[in-house]
Amino acid sequence: RKPIPSPEFEDGDQYFHMDGPAVWDFATEAFPQAVTAVLERTGHSLDDVSMIIPHQANINIIKTGMEKLGLPMEKTFTNLHKYGNTAGASVPIAMREAIDEGLISQGDLVVTVAFGGGLAWGANAFIL
Repeated sequence: RKPIPSPEFEDGDQYFHMDGPAVWDFATEAFPQAVTAVLERTGHSLDDVSMIIPHQANINIIKTGMEKLGLPMEKTFTNLHKYGNTAGASVPIAMREAIDEGLISQGDLVVTVAFGGGLAWGANAFIL
């Protein structure tokens, strides 16, 4: 590391800060709630979903979210083991890989769910 030598940066505000336990609590509730809400809005059920592609922030958040939804991990795609958290690019990267690996294809109902900076969150449901 080579920090910038400037008084404006002495307090460390140039670095990301996170309250891990608060993020955990938020994300493990927001994940299943967002998925459920988007499916209700689109007239679909969990049984209709081919795959859930979540933000790739933390495997335990993904496992907990899937567990709260009552779905097996086989209904999700993860690539954390290869790349770690790729931030805002995690969902599109994971979706591309799921397509390339033949795990989802045209006609499948896919749900993406993400959460991030400022504790924002959202989900999409669409037919691929």
